Amino acid sequence: MRRSRSVWVWVLVFPVLSGCYGAKMIRQPIAIDNTEQRVASLTEQQAKLTEEIRELRGILARQEEMIRALRADSQTRLLELTRSIDAVGIRIDDTFERPDVHYPVQQGPEDPYAPPSSFGAADTLAPEEELSPIERKAIYDNAYLDLNRGNYRLALLGFREYLQKSPDSDLSDNAQYWIGECSYAQQEYRTAIEEFREVERRFPRGDKVPAALLKIAYSYLQLGDREAARDTLRDLMNRYPTTEEAEQARQKIRTLD
Repeated sequence: MRRSRSVWVWVLVFPVLSGCYGAKMIRQPIAIDNTEQRVASLTEQQAKLTEEIRELRGILARQEEMIRALRADSQTRLLELTRSIDAVGIRIDDTFERPDVHYPVQQGPEDPYAPPSSFGAADTLAPEEELSPIERKAIYDNAYLDLNRGNYRLALLGFREYLQKSPDSDLSDNAQYWIGECSYAQQEYRTAIEEFREVERRFPRGDKVPAALLKIAYSYLQLGDREAARDTLRDLMNRYPTTEEAEQARQKIRTLD
């Protein structure tokens, strides 16, 4: 009697157990599919974050480069300003030491019935007055301020005017370089490349040539021409290996290989 009861118990319990196990086996593939989808989603999110981090690093690198360039140019401008102030002081001292300076007196017409001389002056154009070093420096400084404020169009006009008035001064190569920076900041990369090339063409011995080559490479990268960017970076490293720009080129070219 007991044996028959045991048989009946197993007959009743076995379908229940087999049903639970079967349901568990059915649910297992579904759980695996969900896990694979979550892994794929996380992988895609990680790829997006990696790309965003790369772009942010590029932005930070460009900002650091701009800051270094601005700092170097500020030191140059401070030195030039100090020299200009000294020159003004010398001129003032020289003026006070020469009290016998005489100013020309304009003579009137000999004929009292003749028309004033100003009527006949219209036929003769006065030559353009040459600007003093201080006035030329003021043009450069105003353009530099416009550049720092983001007024790139005004800065561009100011630097071009400075180059027109001072084509061979100590700051002429700087002015040409900042013209390129104005175009670069406005995402006019092809124009920027031409303006940066003018730095080397017009001022081959200037200290802005390495910086100009570096920005030419960056401009090529913005245009998607990685091969031209590599060639420019290698040219910079070979010709100016000890400069700060060459070190930046080495770091940049590692990300392109």
